[in-house]
Amino acid sequence: DYRWGVKVRDNTKTAYEDMRQEVFGYPVGILSYTYYNCKNLIVAPKLSKYLMKMVSTFSGNTSLTTAPYIYSDSCSYMNYAFYGCTNLTGTITIDIPNVYYTTNCFSKTSKPIVLTGKCKSLAKLAATSSNGNVTVSPDAGK
Repeated sequence: DYRWGVKVRDNTKTAYEDMRQEVFGYPVGILSYTYYNCKNLIVAPKLSKYLMKMVSTFSGNTSLTTAPYIYSDSCSYMNYAFYGCTNLTGTITIDIPNVYYTTNCFSKTSKPIVLTGKCKSLAKLAATSSNGNVTVSPDAGK
């Protein structure tokens, strides 16, 4: 099952268009370093529904305040996805069955973040925060 990976060339923008779902008939699913160090990005764009990997996708985005809705049938990696996003806050909905690899996903975030959605790994993801600022909504999974 082939999937494209994408990375922005200009990491100085405050906003980006929603991500394409496919390129040349193949799904976009590898989001490794896609928006890495986009220090001016404030609101994350809509992501591909074909996610397989989110590795350092938004790492180092110190201006990012709002995460995207994260959904997929097959994303198993969220390592360092929001690492160092010091202004990220609010509720993040994650509708992925299971995320197996979560290393430092929310490490070095500092503001309150609430995880919700159907993902069975929300507690595991929340535990990656550096200071307990990431919690799981009591309504998650419902």
